[in-house]
Amino acid sequence: EGNFVKKCSSTSDSYSIDVVACLSPSGKEIAIGDKAMDAGIVYSCINDGERGAKISAVPSRLPPIEPKENLKCADKYDNGEKFTEGKFVKRCYASNDYAMAHAEACLSPSGMEIAIGDKLVEGDIVFSCDGDGLGAKLSAVPFPSPSVDDNDNLKCADKYLSGERFKEKSFVKECSSTPYSWAIKIVGCLTHSGKEIALGGKTEEGKLIFSCMHTENGAKIDTDLIAKGCEDGKYKSGQTYLSSNKRFLLKCIDDYGSNDILACMTDAGKEVKVGEELADGVFKYRCIKESEGSVSYKKEPIGGSNALAQKGCGQYAVG
Repeated sequence: EGNFVKKCSSTSDSYSIDVVACLSPSGKEIAIGDKAMDAGIVYSCINDGERGAKISAVPSRLPPIEPKENLKCADKYDNGEKFTEGKFVKRCYASNDYAMAHAEACLSPSGMEIAIGDKLVEGDIVFSCDGDGLGAKLSAVPFPSPSVDDNDNLKCADKYLSGERFKEKSFVKECSSTPYSWAIKIVGCLTHSGKEIALGGKTEEGKLIFSCMHTENGAKIDTDLIAKGCEDGKYKSGQTYLSSNKRFLLKCIDDYGSNDILACMTDAGKEVKVGEELADGVFKYRCIKESEGSVSYKKEPIGGSNALAQKGCGQYAVG
C-alpha cells in the first residue's frame, strides 16, 4: 500500500494492520531498519514509532559536478543546487544518467524554512513539515491558546473591530482579529458613486462596466465602456439620426456613443452639409466647421432683420 508493506493481524474480536517493510520505486522490499540501493539511490526504511515507518532516500554518492555532461533537475537545476519550488525547498542530485530532486524543507507563508520533521509557530498558526526525503507535506493548525473572550481581540490598525467592514478609497475591507494578531482583507470594490461590488463581480454605472477582480495583492477594479450604441442604445454603429433639438443630422460611429455630425437641418427638414449654406424661405442656414473641429449652426434672415420684419409672422410682427 503506497510505499509500504503491511501485515494484517486479526482475531474473532479485533484486527490490526502494521507496517513491516518499505518499498523502493522499483518495488524492492526493505525491512524496517534496513537499507537498499535502487537506481543509484540508497533507500532507508526507518521505524517511525506509532506511525509505523518512513522511507528516506539519498544518492549513494554525490556525483562530481560535471555541468556539461550531467543532466539537470527539471531541465534547470545543476547537481547539488538548492532551490525553492512552491512551498518547498529542494536539492538537485544528478549525474550523466539520472537527475532527481529531493525535498529538504518546507516554507512558511513568510518564507521561513522548516526542516522535515520540524515545526514552526508563525502568528497564531503552527506549521509542520512532514516527509520522507522524496517529497514533503506542509500542514497548519491553530496555535493552542487559553480561551478568551471576543472582547479581548485586537483592533485592526487600532481602529476596527473584528468582523467590521469599512470603505477605503476604491475598496471595501474587513477586519479579522484574535487576541494575538489582526489582518485586513479586501472583500469588495466601489464604483465612482460608491456602489459596492463583490470580489469577482461586475456592475454597470452610467456608460461604464466596473469589474472587481481578485489579485495576489488583494483586488483591483477595472472599467470598460458599455457597448450600447448611441442615444442609450437607440441607434447602432452606422445608423443616422437627428439630434434631440432637430438641428443636426448625426451618424453613430461605434457602440460606445460616439457620433459624427453629417449636416445641419433647416426648419423644414432640409439638409445643409457641413461647410455649406442653404437659403430656405426667408432664412439662410449655414453649417460651419470651426477651427477646433466642432460644428456650429447658424440661421440668419435673408436681407437682414428689416426684411424679416416686413414679412412678420402672419398677423404678428417680429418680437
